[in-house]
Amino acid sequence: MSPSSLRPLCLVLVLAVLGGSALDAVLNLGDTFSGEICDPSDVDVLHFDALAATACRVRVTATGPISLRPRLQLIDLGTDQVLADVTAATIQADTLNLQLPSTGQYELRVSSADGSVGPYQLQSIGRYSLDKLNFFTRETVPAGGQSEVGFDALAGFQFFATIQPPNNSQAIPANPVLEGPGGPIALTGFLFQPPNQLAIKGLPLGITSLQSFVLRADNIGGTGQLVTHIMLRPTLPAKNVQESDDCP
Repeated sequence: MSPSSLRPLCLVLVLAVLGGSALDAVLNLGDTFSGEICDPSDVDVLHFDALAATACRVRVTATGPISLRPRLQLIDLGTDQVLADVTAATIQADTLNLQLPSTGQYELRVSSADGSVGPYQLQSIGRYSLDKLNFFTRETVPAGGQSEVGFDALAGFQFFATIQPPNNSQAIPANPVLEGPGGPIALTGFLFQPPNQLAIKGLPLGITSLQSFVLRADNIGGTGQLVTHIMLRPTLPAKNVQESDDCP
């Protein structure tokens, strides 16, 4: 996959810590997180949602006067498969760099490789393939029937779409409905209707995690093809520095 086929990933990670103290935090991909392994048995766990074909890179660096030798694992929670297990040669694990196989939830685990303890800093970068953000579908819809296209989206995405007949098609799209996890989403103020075409522009999806959607439209013309163009635009968050509580 070439770099030009990738876009920055706006991805939310939810952090929980197993071990000495409980911690919940929310990170946007691109943020920096500072944590600490206080006991050789401590494991810090980060859960995040991602689309298939996301290029994921994670760096963990030991900081402070005590040199932690970190271990970093990446797990696909859909299959419970360990996708990567990286142990730093000295005080840094910087080789977790791979393409995620499927859309779903993943887990990062930070722990001690050899019983050493101490603070660390975690940085993550993600890029996803354009074919998950910008794609076309073509379907033949009978007179009086409906077109139907499904897609997945992440937190912070804006939604754009057009539905129209190709040349020589008798189909006419009307009455679009976008079904989300909570039911239909109001399109008022975002729906435009040029002749024989529907367009939805800049609709915030209002979700905080990975969700599935379906876009439907009635065909009020004759039997024919309708082409749906789906475009998802990430909203890049401001980068933040997040810190866990100090060890007891």
